[in-house]
Amino acid sequence: MAAFDKVKSGIPSADQLLDHIRMGDNVVWSVSNLDEFRFFALPFVEQAIEDGRNLIYMRFANHEPILTPREGLKIYEFDPDKGFEAFTVDIYNRITAEGKDAFYVFDSLSSLQSVWYTDLMMGNFFRVTCPYLFRLDTVAYFPVIRGRHSFHAIAQIRDTTQLFLDVYNNSHSFYKLDKNMDPSAGLLRIVTGLGTRAVDRTENDYPRLVNLDRPAVSMYRNVAERHRFSQRNMDVLDITKNELTTISVDSLLEQLPLWFKRSVMERDMEAENSLKRMGRWRQVWFITCQKLLENKAFTDFMQKILKTLEKAYQNPVDIEYTVNLDENGDFVLNLVQCRPLFTGKEGRQIDIPKLPEDRIFFELKDSSMGTSAKKPIR
Repeated sequence: MAAFDKVKSGIPSADQLLDHIRMGDNVVWSVSNLDEFRFFALPFVEQAIEDGRNLIYMRFANHEPILTPREGLKIYEFDPDKGFEAFTVDIYNRITAEGKDAFYVFDSLSSLQSVWYTDLMMGNFFRVTCPYLFRLDTVAYFPVIRGRHSFHAIAQIRDTTQLFLDVYNNSHSFYKLDKNMDPSAGLLRIVTGLGTRAVDRTENDYPRLVNLDRPAVSMYRNVAERHRFSQRNMDVLDITKNELTTISVDSLLEQLPLWFKRSVMERDMEAENSLKRMGRWRQVWFITCQKLLENKAFTDFMQKILKTLEKAYQNPVDIEYTVNLDENGDFVLNLVQCRPLFTGKEGRQIDIPKLPEDRIFFELKDSSMGTSAKKPIR
């Protein structure tokens, strides 16, 4: 095919909106999670196979595979732990071997940040790879997770790629992080360390709230907000003193293995860049449990547990649980408690009249946990 020839994406409405993807295009999808990316990548793959394209999946991240083996798809694996230069050369050599007019799907660019400890290197990798793909008249899909990276790193990507698409799909607990989230999927409150911090109310210390309909989605808009409203302390057992104690996350960082930090923490690159400008650079980690929540085996298992118990009790349930991880991403879950969550009998809809501002004590939008009641306030 000739450069700039139109290419079908597998989604006719997207083709109409974009006036088609063209040969030579690098398409970066800024998404909340990889399920959103799959929504666009899978039809692209189906179309490419139907059209007889040379289709390649570039696999290098520790997240769940975006694509699985199938006829008409080549899968090549790469190791970013070899370092920026060696990894980039390996990718370059594979692209060279595949030649012109190839179609690519890449793993998440965001995964390179946790391996190379900086999202600027992620941006540099894209700036090297993207123009070479363009010269060979290929079409390449790249996902990047929204809110994970500094403005400068995203600017490197946006200024290099041919298409940068910021995608917001409709997302689907009694607590809903988004009005379109499915409340029946279930809610998790999850913390690192002992679970007492998930149960007890703590000032300026926040558990991660997870709607299992879209578990990897954050309610916050950017890294700064995720860091501000994150868990700052851990409850731990001091085996020397034989007592329960609370310790700050920062004071534990040097004692935690890297694999564990990668599993339950993220780095605040914007904060690190600010410290660097002041001559006080250090790594800034904060707890999000994001990698665990991107583990579909874990989140699907939690949904299955909640649905099974709800069916047995014939009521929604409130559970307490523990999760132990290993460096391979495997987990062991212990169910500690289970309590039926009585929601009362379903009644008729009540229309609440409009009240003047001075008659409103508090307001609540959407749904609440449990039943509602009217009682006098004394």
